[in-house]
Amino acid sequence: MIESRRRTVTTGPPPEDGSDGPAAPTADQEPVPGGPDRPRPPGPRLARTRRRRRGRRLLVVTATVAGVVGGSGMAGWVASRPPSDVGSLAAGATPTASQGAAASQGPATFASSTRTGAAAATSSPAPSIDAQALQRRRPTAVAAASLGISAPVTVASVDATTHALNVPVDPATLGWWAGGGAPGASSGTVVLAGHVDYNGRPGALYPLSRVEIGALIVVTSADGTKHDYRVVTRRHVVKTRLADTGVFRTDGPARLALITCGGAFNTATHSYRDNLIVLALPV
Repeated sequence: MIESRRRTVTTGPPPEDGSDGPAAPTADQEPVPGGPDRPRPPGPRLARTRRRRRGRRLLVVTATVAGVVGGSGMAGWVASRPPSDVGSLAAGATPTASQGAAASQGPATFASSTRTGAAAATSSPAPSIDAQALQRRRPTAVAAASLGISAPVTVASVDATTHALNVPVDPATLGWWAGGGAPGASSGTVVLAGHVDYNGRPGALYPLSRVEIGALIVVTSADGTKHDYRVVTRRHVVKTRLADTGVFRTDGPARLALITCGGAFNTATHSYRDNLIVLALPV
């Protein structure tokens, strides 16, 4: 049987060291049963309680940090995703005009270019277009201030065998399909195509996937005239279906088409699965 001794208050002169006497035990310390009033180290139960409290605090802090980082990461991931497709590839065309174009022009033979993925018809410019007027209207530059795009434009040749539009190797330069419309013409699609990237270098159209509907695109002709267009369509199509989009037209409504690569990237073929098409109508 353990005998508990009552604490006694000691009277008499204070200690010579000037203190008030023996220190009282703290809240974390226990008086020694049956002994003088001196503290002893925490018991096993109290130590376990302390460890649990520290563990809970650590979990709360860890969860809070993880929530901040995880939330930021998710927000960054959501923000980094390109916007979804919107608009129609038949933008600007009336049903009657579309049917007439399909009947007169018919499906052309296309082949995906292994360099650009942008295929083009071999149609010649409409005979009513004067050659000199076409030269004056030839696009020489394109700009989209909202995306930071500013690029020169050159004439892109069409491969006689594959009928593929060979855009410039330099990703900072776009190629114009001279078989289509010219800026300022009353009809036809002005087709400008370029690499999204090339040999590790981002192309002029690299940010095109984030263009907003209504964004302003300015095309400059050889004579210095600036032509304003507003974006109405942003869509991805599988490269093998590019010929079926009706983008490469010498007739139909006057509009602008910017084309680059997009979608999933195939590391085996070093090629993107899709073509990104952005259509814009003259202002």
